[in-house]
Amino acid sequence: MIVTTLLMTRDVLACEEADVRNALSAVEGAFRTLQSVKAKEPRGRQLATPAELALTDVHRAVDCLESPMSAQLAGRVHAAEALTAWLADDRPRGVLALRSMLSANPWGSLPMDLIPPEHGLRVWIAEAGEVETLWDPSLSKWALVDGLPTRAIPVGQPYVLQHRRGSGSIRSEFVDAAGKSSGGGRAPFLVTGLALGVAGLGAYGGAWATNGAYHDAADQADWTRATTLHTTTNALAIGSVVAGGFGLGVLTVGLVK
Repeated sequence: MIVTTLLMTRDVLACEEADVRNALSAVEGAFRTLQSVKAKEPRGRQLATPAELALTDVHRAVDCLESPMSAQLAGRVHAAEALTAWLADDRPRGVLALRSMLSANPWGSLPMDLIPPEHGLRVWIAEAGEVETLWDPSLSKWALVDGLPTRAIPVGQPYVLQHRRGSGSIRSEFVDAAGKSSGGGRAPFLVTGLALGVAGLGAYGGAWATNGAYHDAADQADWTRATTLHTTTNALAIGSVVAGGFGLGVLTVGLVK
C-alpha cells in the first residue's frame, strides 16, 4: 500500500505535456484499430472499452500536469473524447466534446488521415454549434480554461481547468460535461493519508498494550514470553512511526494540490 502511494505521489508531481501526448496517441491508435471493427460489427460501449481505458490515462496525465497547457493540446484532449464517444455510439457526448474542441482551438480540426471528409464525426462537428459560457469570479486571473486565460467556463461541456496554487505551481484537472472533475488528484491522497494515520494510531495502541504485557512477564520472570512481547512492541512502535510519517506526507500532498 505504501509503495503504491509513493508511486502515485511521484506520478502526480512528474507529469509533463509529453505524458498527455503519449496518452492521446494511445486513444488515437485504439480508434484507428477499432473503427474498422465497428464498421463490420457495431457493438457500442463494449467496443469502446480499450479506447475508454486509454482515455482514462489521458485524464490522469492532465490531472498531474504542472505546466500551462496549450490551446492546441486542450483541443486534442477533447478530440480524443469525441473519438471514444464515436466508438461507443454516444452522439450527445461526442457533440459536446467536439464543441469543446472547437472552443479551445477554433482553427483546429480532426486529422484527415484519421477522420476522412465522409466520416460521420464530421456531421457531429456541424451539430456542435456555439459555446455557452459562465463567468466564474472564484477563479484567479491566472486561470486557464482549455489553454486560454479566462474566467469564463463552458456550460454543459467538458473542459480542462488549470490554476495556480499558493506555491505558484499549476494544478490541472479535466472537468466533464456534468461539471464533475476527474480529480485533480486531491481526494485519493486525503483518503490514503487519513487511512495511514489511523493505521499508525492503531499500531501505536498495540505497542502500548504489548509493552504493558512485557513488563508483567518480566516481573514474573517469564523471559520467553517477555522476549516475544519485547520484539512485538518494537515492531509495532516502528510501524506506527512509519505509517504515521507516510500518512502525514501523503495528506500534505492532498492538501496542497
